[in-house]
Amino acid sequence: MVDKLLLPFPILSDTEAVVIKKFGVYVEGHDPTLTDTIPEPGIAKPATFVIRPDLSIAFEHIARDRIIWIDRPLDREILAAIGMESERGQG
Repeated sequence: MVDKLLLPFPILSDTEAVVIKKFGVYVEGHDPTLTDTIPEPGIAKPATFVIRPDLSIAFEHIARDRIIWIDRPLDREILAAIGMESERGQG
């Protein structure tokens, strides 16, 4: 897939949901903490994790809503977690 999409980075696939379960973002069934009304079991809540080389978590944002593009962290929050600033001042 990386070659097909010409990505400059590797991608990982969690087909057995092992990682999303360990990170606490797996949805077994309808999750009443999410504001959407359609249950989608077997998927992850939208989440962003920045993981340091020592495997500790530098930043974590778990969305409260599964609707696309809602309740996402700002770019500057993620960049701050990795010690960078947003040069364009976006988000």
